[in-house]
Formats: sequence, structure tokens, C-alpha cells
Amino acid sequence: MVKRSSRVYFSYLTHLEITYGTPHVVVRGRLESTADEIPTGHVSVVLHGTSHRGKVDGKGQFEVTLDASTLAAGRHVIELQHEGGDDVEETGATAEIIVRPATPNLQVSGGTFIYDGKAHPAEAAAIGVDGNTIGSDAGNLVVTHALAGSSGAVTDAPTDVGTYQVSVVFKPAAKSNYASAQGSGLIIIRKATPTVQVSGGTFSYNGNPQPAMAKVIGAGDQTLAAIAAGGTPSGSYASDLGITYTGSSEAVVSAPVNVGSYMVTARFKSTDPNHTDATGLGLIVITAPWLRDITGVVKTKTGVGVAGSPVKLLDVRTNEIVYEAITDLEGRYSIPSLKGSYKVLAGGKQVEVINPGSKLSGHASP
Repeated sequence: MVKRSSRVYFSYLTHLEITYGTPHVVVRGRLESTADEIPTGHVSVVLHGTSHRGKVDGKGQFEVTLDASTLAAGRHVIELQHEGGDDVEETGATAEIIVRPATPNLQVSGGTFIYDGKAHPAEAAAIGVDGNTIGSDAGNLVVTHALAGSSGAVTDAPTDVGTYQVSVVFKPAAKSNYASAQGSGLIIIRKATPTVQVSGGTFSYNGNPQPAMAKVIGAGDQTLAAIAAGGTPSGSYASDLGITYTGSSEAVVSAPVNVGSYMVTARFKSTDPNHTDATGLGLIVITAPWLRDITGVVKTKTGVGVAGSPVKLLDVRTNEIVYEAITDLEGRYSIPSLKGSYKVLAGGKQVEVINPGSKLSGHASP
């Protein structure tokens, strides 16, 4: 009997196109014979020198699964061979497996930071099909940052306050298993709060003003503004810094002269885009060689002590305020004085004191 030849063709050739990293590829086909009989036997598929066999079923169809996990991007030729059988000539064919480059997973890490004068770059990585970072031999990452609302991007990492759009592009090498890819992220840098240092102190009364000193320290220990004792503000943001003094009356900008305790408030109203407003507090105490204390208490008409009531000691001769204080939580006050004649203004009443050191009790409504 003369063997009659059969031919092999593939009805699912489109399934031979896969993406890099696909673990398996299935080669399917069907054998047809020039005779009426359905071919039987096996089909061998050879890929890169390794042969795999598949059995032909009752419909002349076969299916062979190949390991594709190590196939690089590109075209790979496979050879198919029907092993023949009774009345069927052996026949062969070739086909291609097309492996397309895979798209990497771009991981972009931005974040929110407080301004510290340092650069804050985004972190990015291209992750391959195996879950590991793709090496530089397969491609490289280009990271750019753009201030939100601006027209241009820069590659340098942002330093100043703002919201920055991060763009990451993966550029594959010439013969890479990976395709181009893009990713994005966000970096936010918020304003830092500076520290306002206030230097007050205790001074002996000498008839001269006793000013406080202040310094505004920003991120990175940079001095934003400063006021030396008796000097004018200095620094890049000198005009943003001001000092006020508060005794028993409202705050004033002039340095205190007379004996008393004064709260010092230094306010930094920032025009620096990288720093917020800030406030610092201090205390100035002006003392004198007092000999004795004038004490008393400010009460309501029902005899309850009044806390926080202003008390002033005035020189009878000059009517000048020489000391200011406020009453404590029980309405008491204690005013140091030199020998002389004074007037005490407390609780809405005026009392003349000839002999310093005598105990006085006010009995007026505040």
C-alpha cells in the first residue's frame, strides 16, 4: 500500500502571541489527511531544541503546552512534526511564537513634608513580571517634578513649599523585555513654624528704657529676623518682626522705663513663603532699691477680693507713675516703695501714703 501524505495546519495561530512573562503557551492544531481517515498518533513540537509531544485525538486535533516563562521578547520559531502512522506520511511544519514586551509596574512614592530647607525627591521603581525591580540594563527611569499650576517641569527635587506633580517615565533599553511606561505621584511641602526667641530680663531702674531682644529661627536654624536691644530689626524678613510691651495697661511698642513687670510679645507676621506666622513671649522686670512695701487689698462692696485689678503707685510731687501691678486672685497687692509721699490708685480709689510700709485696704467697687 502506498502511503498517502497528510498536511498540518493551525487553526489557532493568534494564540501564539503572548506577553513577556507569560508562564505557558499552548500550541493547538489539527491534522488533516488526503484520505478519508482521521490521522492518529502524536505531534512533537520543538522549541529551542527541546521537544514536547501531544497526542492526536479522535478529531485529528492536538494540543501541546510549552514553558514560555524564559522566552525573551521577540519571535521564536517552533517546529512541528507528525510522527506518521499507517497509511500516513510523516509531515512537518513551522510556526512562530511572538512575545511582546511587558509593561512594567511603576511604583511612585511621593509624600507630605514640612519645609526644612532640604530637597524631597520622589522615589520610583519599575517592577518586573517577577515582582522584582527591573535592572538598569533593561531600561531607566526619568523622574520630573512640576509645581502645581506652573508651566514647566524640573528634574531637581523640590525644596520650597508647594504641591508638586511627579511624573515618572520608564524608557526601555534597545533589546528590553519591557515596554515604555508612565506613572505619577504627588509631593506636598507645607510651611514650617519658626521659633521666636525673646530675651527680656531683670533690670534696676535707671530712668532709661529697657528694651527686649527677639530672634526668629526658621527651618535649618536660619535666622529670618532679629531685633537687638535698642536696635532696629535685621535679617531677610526684618519688617515682619515687631515687639510690644504690656504692663497693667494696654500693649505699647515703646520699651518700659519705670519699675514694674512687663510682658513682652514678639510677633512674626511672615511674608516668607516657607514659614508661618509665629509669636514668642518674654518678661522684663524693672526693680529699684525699695525700702518697704505698701500692701493692700481691693474688695467689692460686699467684701469680696477683686483679682486682676490694676494698681498704680504715683509720686505725689510729679504725679508720675513709678510702679504698676495687678491684684492677685484674692485681690491683694504689694507695692515696693522708697521713702517719700505717694498716691496709690487701686480699685477706683486714690489713697495718699505718707509713711511707706503702712497697710492699706481699699473698699471700692472695681
